[in-house]
Amino acid sequence: TLFWRPYVMYLRMGTCGVVVASSPSAARTFLKALDARFANRPAVASAADITYGRQNMVFANYGPKWKLMRKLASVHLLGARAVADWASVRRDEAGRALRGMAEAAEAGRAVVVPEVLVCALANIVGQITVSKRVFDAQGDESSSYKEMIVSLLTGTGLFNISDFVPALSRLDLQGVQARLRRVHRQFDGLITKLLAEHAATAEQRAREGRLDFVDRLRASSKDGDGDGETITEVNIKGLIFVSSHTSSPQSFLINHRPHASSNRTTTSLNIVDSGSPSTCTDRCASSSVRVHDTGTTHPMHAMQSSEAAVVVVGA
Repeated sequence: TLFWRPYVMYLRMGTCGVVVASSPSAARTFLKALDARFANRPAVASAADITYGRQNMVFANYGPKWKLMRKLASVHLLGARAVADWASVRRDEAGRALRGMAEAAEAGRAVVVPEVLVCALANIVGQITVSKRVFDAQGDESSSYKEMIVSLLTGTGLFNISDFVPALSRLDLQGVQARLRRVHRQFDGLITKLLAEHAATAEQRAREGRLDFVDRLRASSKDGDGDGETITEVNIKGLIFVSSHTSSPQSFLINHRPHASSNRTTTSLNIVDSGSPSTCTDRCASSSVRVHDTGTTHPMHAMQSSEAAVVVVGA
């Protein structure tokens, strides 16, 4: 009886069916009572290539493999204990970034804050996942990395007719998928290189007892879980890919609207996020290992079942 009420609407967008839930009670029904049925994200064409064929934790369908990835990420990457264990890495990189800005100021050089943050956050993610600082200093490599992040975030936000008429995805009429594939190839090359270097030093880390996130993922890929599910190398790449672009300063500032005070310096930019404000440096560093769920950072949450996609508005 839910579907005839006015706050639940069925729309046809292209060849895809979409159900819009626009009231708290309707949203509660989809997000709680029917959660298992509508747990998957829509299989949009734009995400197919950049997510290794939906093999990461964000776009994988709900099931044993997704549960295993979520469990491993929660325990070893996103959980409170894991975040606390890597606090020294965040403090070290924040200190390096601030010292670099101070040295540049003393030398009279301009400081481009987004580039500083890209370099610092990439190094935080790199040390947590593969025990390696990705960039020793700002330069062409870090600038290229920042451009990849920007291209990815802007590309995934573009309207793509293939998302609504999947039969047109092979034609790529707007060139969106080709653009995202180019970015994906760049990211994949960087991640493949990091994983190859990481595998070469695995025994040394095991002897020293300093396992990182990828070490634990690879151990899981050998042992599996009680249901016989294992993590593949593609899943590992997908998890690193997600942690890399969701921890970028561009992504952080999109999901958390900044508020700048005119009587403060750039390094004291306040980030307001339904709580007490703190400095931009501290918040970005602490947020660098957390994946922001779409449902909590945006007013619209998209799900999908076998029948139609569901958009929850104002939940």
